[in-house]
Amino acid sequence: MKKNIPIILFVFIISLGSISAQTFVGKINPFPTGAITRTTSEDTLKLLAVLVEFNEDDDDATFGDGKFGSIYTSDYGTDIIDPLPHDAAYFEDHLLFAKNYFEKVSGGKLIVDYTVLDKIIELPLIMRDYSPNPNDPDNFLPLADFCKEVWESADQKFSIDFSDYDLFTIFHAGVGRDIQVPGSIGNERDLPSVYLSPAAFTEIYGEGFEGFSVNEGSYSIMNSMILPETESRELTSFDETSLIQLSINGLIAGSIASYLGLPDLFDTNTGLSAIGRFGLMDGQSLFTFSGLFPPEPSPWEKLYLGWTDYITINASANSVGLIAESAAEIGDTALIKVPINSSEYFLIENRSRDAKNDGCTITYKKAGQTFTKMFDKDYASFISYNVDTLSGVVIDVDEYDWAVPPFDRNDDDLEEFSDVGIVIWHIDESVINENLESNTINNDIFRRGVAVVEADGINDIGEEFQTILGDIVIGEGSKEDTWYASNPSEYFENKFNDDTKPSTNSNTGANSLISISNFSEIGTKMSFDISFGTNDVYQIAAVELPGTGDTKWLNSVQIETNETFFFSSSSEFVTSDLNAQSFESFSSTMDFRPVSFRLDETTNILYSDGRNINRYYFRNNFKSFATLRDSIMITTPFAVKGISDKAEFVYGNADGYVNVCELLSDGFGTINGIALYKAFDDTVKQVAVNNDYLAAIGGDSYWDINSGELSLPANAESLALTMLNDDYVSIVLMEDNTIAVIKSGVVSETISIDSDVDVVGISLADLKADGSNYIVVNTGTQIDAFNLEGGRAEYFPIECPEDTEFTNVPLAIDINDDSYSDLITLTEDGRIFVLSGSDGASISPFPLSIGTKTAADPLIYSNGETTKLVVVDENNELHLWSLSNGAHNVNWAGTLANSWNTSFTSAAGTVNVVNEYFPTAKAYNWPNPVYEGKTYFRFYVSEDSQTEINIFDLAGDLVEKLNVNASGGFDNEIEWDVSDVQSGVYFAHLHVEGNSGKSAYKIIKVAVIK
Repeated sequence: MKKNIPIILFVFIISLGSISAQTFVGKINPFPTGAITRTTSEDTLKLLAVLVEFNEDDDDATFGDGKFGSIYTSDYGTDIIDPLPHDAAYFEDHLLFAKNYFEKVSGGKLIVDYTVLDKIIELPLIMRDYSPNPNDPDNFLPLADFCKEVWESADQKFSIDFSDYDLFTIFHAGVGRDIQVPGSIGNERDLPSVYLSPAAFTEIYGEGFEGFSVNEGSYSIMNSMILPETESRELTSFDETSLIQLSINGLIAGSIASYLGLPDLFDTNTGLSAIGRFGLMDGQSLFTFSGLFPPEPSPWEKLYLGWTDYITINASANSVGLIAESAAEIGDTALIKVPINSSEYFLIENRSRDAKNDGCTITYKKAGQTFTKMFDKDYASFISYNVDTLSGVVIDVDEYDWAVPPFDRNDDDLEEFSDVGIVIWHIDESVINENLESNTINNDIFRRGVAVVEADGINDIGEEFQTILGDIVIGEGSKEDTWYASNPSEYFENKFNDDTKPSTNSNTGANSLISISNFSEIGTKMSFDISFGTNDVYQIAAVELPGTGDTKWLNSVQIETNETFFFSSSSEFVTSDLNAQSFESFSSTMDFRPVSFRLDETTNILYSDGRNINRYYFRNNFKSFATLRDSIMITTPFAVKGISDKAEFVYGNADGYVNVCELLSDGFGTINGIALYKAFDDTVKQVAVNNDYLAAIGGDSYWDINSGELSLPANAESLALTMLNDDYVSIVLMEDNTIAVIKSGVVSETISIDSDVDVVGISLADLKADGSNYIVVNTGTQIDAFNLEGGRAEYFPIECPEDTEFTNVPLAIDINDDSYSDLITLTEDGRIFVLSGSDGASISPFPLSIGTKTAADPLIYSNGETTKLVVVDENNELHLWSLSNGAHNVNWAGTLANSWNTSFTSAAGTVNVVNEYFPTAKAYNWPNPVYEGKTYFRFYVSEDSQTEINIFDLAGDLVEKLNVNASGGFDNEIEWDVSDVQSGVYFAHLHVEGNSGKSAYKIIKVAVIK
């Protein structure tokens, strides 16, 4: 029956003139489960298919009348794709294609065994009654009800044991509502082609769904694959009817892959391509070569299904050779993985259309006969968007990657017609995991979970372009997207690193330190060079640790030439010699951060367990463990006081005592008590130590060995210790986000931290080499710093990047040897920043990335020759970098300052001390302009001074007067609250007068904008 299909002028979405590379308007696998489906046997998928017709209709919104073979108005014979009759044998031929496809692309790991029942199931309703409303395409209830009715009818019509099968397939009369082509205005109520998983039916019917009951209730069907008899369709315009020929082979392959567990990899919101024709689960691939055969799955898809393997390359320079997978033999490398961080990595493959260099051989069936055709290259009648030379049902292709984007095969000057080049994939498992269930893995073009790194530097896969003829074309991948020496693209440099386009950076923009270069020319065997790092910063290791992954602390100790790390969790104590990649576990409970040190060539690790002082020690191949029990609960980490012929260490207990003990080098490691100090009545929370100086906090009290106990205005959270002018200075962070600076037993300064969240610890850093260590705090959204007089450090606070937060106590190291300590801090999304102490800028090549947040605070250590950074992430992976050659000045190497847990850093340097009384260049206000809240007048005086700031408006009227006693030798700040000040320009007259009689002034112009 011929129907009048209304024709409206609209955009024909094609690629390079293609009628086979369409926008996929539906979803192949709308509810991916995130789990690989198991078949009835280890490697065999048993598929059952039924044929379904509808009640005959005369509906202009569907193709055909609901019966098989009714979609054509003319007799096209057998010289077309998917010719009539569309009977059981026809669908068996299509499933034979699927069998051949999956056996090849899985490397023989998956065999498809199929049965097509030859009797047609006739449903009582017309097609549109089972079709989702076009205005609500994601309402799959009509399709679910369609499946239910089909399987109930099949159960009545056929005598078959459904439990023998894994995947249940419905081939229905008509075409699929899957692609947008001219004439698709007439198929709004056709059925979309989908795979409905158990998760899909549960989403549709609710948690009570238990399957469709068959075989008298002894078995339940839990899935359904819905497919049309063909994707070919007629287009009628201006009384002319033409046939668009599209096979269902690619759609069948994609639907079976959905059952196996693969998610959709195109943009499921728009239907636009995301991986082009470089993988399977993309509409461009399913309908390339008019849907006759898709390319092989991408390496990520194969890895996800367990069909291939890779060699991991990280932390060392290599020259890599890759052979095209279809030409690979045992021992050849066909795929490598290059980790970016714990959740991102590159997969690198050598992709070839014709690895065997024997052209493309097509096997097809027509009128019951089997034929083959061989093509030595693409022709006008055999190319991805036109297959006029083929007919019947294609059942096999010798190399399915002939469907990968080619060179211009009609270029007479092109001698090579086979290989395509290196394809680099950027995989982001965090994006995949976050978006798998919503089926939106590749919907964000700027952060795809599975992405082709396009060598031409133009991310145009999935982009729409308008040709000079007015057609809209979709980028589906091209020769310029692969990596090879003579790639002619404008941005191609035959290298791939942090400053190329595209770059090797992580999806958060962090530097991966990966550099790949010297790609060879195209061939079945290709090569390139790969390295990790710059001259100063390079990755040493990325090691998955044993154990539970509940790492809490890091510590390190140097053993001759080997670096040994120690990790702890709630139930185990793991040592790791990374040079040997060896690990040992010891059953233990570790209440606090361990301390580690060398004594008489013996490595010692001390940690507490309730009342126990636990000692793990080893020397050469001898290892042992010992415990000494205290009478009172230990409540702080151990801190090493000093090492000579013995090791003295300090800790606090629940009765408010600070204990000093010694570990003797007597062959037994005898532990003796030396001194016991009553600090206060509350539990000791932390101790700090340097030589004979001791300090402690507990409850709302502070104590040191010289001045005794001091009451604090709030409960103490953490303690740090340094020196200024040969005197000790203690810095205490309290629970109300205030910091007390304690000198000679009294609080000299109180600093209030403006933050809505609890400050994450404190550290000390010689940021300016001006004689004062700076108190550095992490407020989540900012890193802020103050001198010991409470003045904010210049260029601080430093804002955190959007959509994340700083997470750890900042570490301090002069990484570039400019006399200023720099700050190492991590973010919630796994980036590692090094912030310059001199100007607050991020220091190259940072930020780096570990891919996820840390499980333990980072650690810096130096062996005298190199300085290294170690981090363990929440995936239980250890990352280790060399920060440069040579040792550097380290102020704060870990949460408690160093591996001895002293919470102490030495006095600051004085190379940048300013001798000028009042340098006007250092007097200014920030922020300026002021948009809301407060602004701060910052200035420096070399001696204690009386300071007055008079602020006038343009009319000369006094608006505000501010007075403060400024500290000499420090940057000082005075706050001005502009909440009640109108917009305008103001002049601040800053006048200082020193104790010696010196005086100076500066006029500062301030803009207030509201």
